[in-house]
Amino acid sequence: MRTVRRIFVITCLLAITGLIWAGIYTRKQGFTHSWRYAVEDELAAQGYFIDIGKLTLGAFRGLVAEDVQFFRDKAKTIQFAEIDDIYLDVGLGRVFQKEITINTLDFQNGRLTIPIPAEGLKPGGIIQIGNLSGRVALTESFIEVVRAEANFAGIEVSVKGKLIRSPNQRSNQIETRGKEAFEATMSRIRSVKMLVDSLAEFDFPGGAPTLKVDFRGDLRDLSRTSAQMVLEANHFRKKRSDYEILSLNARAEIDGSTRQVKIPRFELKDRRGLFDADGTWNRKSNELEFDLDTNLDLVNLIEFFLPNRKWREVVFYQPPRISAEGAIRLDLLGGERPDGIYFPGQIIGNFKTEGFVSAGKVFKGSSGDFSVKEDRFYVRNVRVDHKTGVAFLNSKFEPGQGINSLQFQTAVKMDPRVFAPFLKDEGTRKFLRNWSFSDDSGVDLAASGQSSSLELEDLQAKGGIYLRDFKLNQVAFQKLEADFEIDGVERWYRNVSLSREDGEIDASLVYTNTDQRIWKIKGGVSTVDFREGFGAFSPMLREQLAPYRFSQTPTVEVQGVIDARTAGQRTNSESLNDLEIKFSSKGNITYQLLGKELPLDSPEGTLHLKGRGAALRSFKAGLCGGTFGLDFETPDYRITHPTFKAKVELEEVGLRSLGKIYDFENSAVGHVEGFIKLAGKGSHPETFQGEGQISVSDRDIFEIPFFYDLEGLLMNNERSHAPGIQSIARSSAEFRLEGHELHSDDITLIPGTANLKGSVVINLPLKTVESELSPANSTSRRVYRCTGTLKAPQWQVITGRRFTTISGL
Repeated sequence: MRTVRRIFVITCLLAITGLIWAGIYTRKQGFTHSWRYAVEDELAAQGYFIDIGKLTLGAFRGLVAEDVQFFRDKAKTIQFAEIDDIYLDVGLGRVFQKEITINTLDFQNGRLTIPIPAEGLKPGGIIQIGNLSGRVALTESFIEVVRAEANFAGIEVSVKGKLIRSPNQRSNQIETRGKEAFEATMSRIRSVKMLVDSLAEFDFPGGAPTLKVDFRGDLRDLSRTSAQMVLEANHFRKKRSDYEILSLNARAEIDGSTRQVKIPRFELKDRRGLFDADGTWNRKSNELEFDLDTNLDLVNLIEFFLPNRKWREVVFYQPPRISAEGAIRLDLLGGERPDGIYFPGQIIGNFKTEGFVSAGKVFKGSSGDFSVKEDRFYVRNVRVDHKTGVAFLNSKFEPGQGINSLQFQTAVKMDPRVFAPFLKDEGTRKFLRNWSFSDDSGVDLAASGQSSSLELEDLQAKGGIYLRDFKLNQVAFQKLEADFEIDGVERWYRNVSLSREDGEIDASLVYTNTDQRIWKIKGGVSTVDFREGFGAFSPMLREQLAPYRFSQTPTVEVQGVIDARTAGQRTNSESLNDLEIKFSSKGNITYQLLGKELPLDSPEGTLHLKGRGAALRSFKAGLCGGTFGLDFETPDYRITHPTFKAKVELEEVGLRSLGKIYDFENSAVGHVEGFIKLAGKGSHPETFQGEGQISVSDRDIFEIPFFYDLEGLLMNNERSHAPGIQSIARSSAEFRLEGHELHSDDITLIPGTANLKGSVVINLPLKTVESELSPANSTSRRVYRCTGTLKAPQWQVITGRRFTTISGL
């Protein structure tokens, strides 16, 4: 008996020693290949194709599968995951036959690595899930994730759930089904990788977000798996950004049978408001139906998810309030989009904003209803408030409808220049900048129209306009009323009526091209200041009309084309001016001639501007008790000293009044009539050339100081031939102007019975004179010669020869 007891004790010690040694051996060295194959075959029978690097015996947890690789197929050609340690709870009923039943899989602070295969030219990568802990129970009827926790891209994930499976489900069926779903799975994994990369751009100072998942499904059709997910996060922001989300709370319900994901709650909070939404995602169509209400910091929120500095072009004083519902195609969010307005789905809603700033313009608020479907949209009851007034808009855009693709109605009761920064067309922006409005201005513009696109050059519109207390090109007006029509860059204004303090401007038609900056006028009648009226439409014309100054506003009739381009805008192209201006006034006009300003009474005439040239035709006015007529033309009035041609006609003009203008009033008597033809360059008398004929009548020529000494000489020398010499009552001359000298070879003084004929040369700048006169009806050989100046002439008698022309004449 004692011997049996000793044998039993020794046997137990040997068994215990063997077990300890076997445990240490299997812990360090692992089980043989056959054991690993047994585990791999068991999992393969359940549809999981793995490769175990080492199978060891844990000190307290049983079998441990180390360095486990997961493959998509039985041949193990494409790996899709790797995990460092899996603790296996196995059934040992037939362990000596190496038939292993796996009951549970445990994970303890493990690391799961998912490689991503390359796609075309795009490189692959990996997804790593750390701190993986949990338990998965395996039975013939189900796979249950009792618990699973991990850190995924900074998110603490907690998962539980159950997958039902058929007890007799074959591995080849699972393998076939796995192959069919593999590409779809890889596509989802790539999407997850994009999500991981995006999450790397965020900081979570409020702690890691949490995601809880509870699922139910069937291995025979994993697409019908249902799940509930709750995502929560506090205080997170993008790196290098000051905008912070205070909280995120979202809940999703996946219904595998209907292939829908319901989102009963999606809530974001920031320091200024709340974003509250719910929706349903149809996984088959990849369309998300949603309903939202938000007063969140919209600009920062959009830029938070869709980085683009253009969102910074709008700054809201208070976050806008938006309520909307619709659907969005998620698969179109990242693709290329057509130019212009485009929404990958449809949305309908309303908005309301308080004060905001855009393109440097401050608005007091806006509101309205909207609807967008892909590239179509409508806005209704849109109101925009500005300190200068308010604007309203109803509009619809449906591309492909020709000229009716865009239809709109608008009423603008604010400074229209507010909209200039938002327009692409530079011509229209310049056109708007020509207008000026003050706090006292009134604007009332109504229009309706259509267009084949969203480009301004395709716009067609009609409407009416009423403006009060404004300026056009710095010219002040009290009122403007007109009907207008727009076709792209062309504008027609009909029944135009402008009012100023000094009169009105009316026109049956005014046309302009904002690109070409051309104005055309028909039936224009103006009673406003001559230069200011035209300067409103063309600042160049204000300068060109500067020489014409009326004491009383003239009545002006206008017809033709005004080129409103500045000199810089014209470059080398010719001016397109072709304007006829008829004017008349009961007052006087001041006009510059030969360096002096002539006061002309009751002027009337026609001014024709064509290209660079100007011509004044049929001009008549009163001058010094008589009549002044003028025809004038210059080929280029824009240069400082233009060349010109002119013809001046005088009739019964008082010499004394005319002399006061030209500084020879002490010598001016009688009346003058005749004509003068001149040509030259601007204010350079030395360039003047001309000719003329003039006569003076009605006054005693000897009253002129210039002829005082001549009268005495005549009385002493011509008495025997002309007894009772009379005062010369009439004189005439044909003359020519050469530079600064006035020449005449045919001057006649008629004192009644003793006519004098001769020649004269006057230097106009020096006012010197050389003259020789001889009695025309006498046999005398006397000649009366004058030298000196007009104010101090020196007369003398030369006898012994008849009259000869002055040398050089």
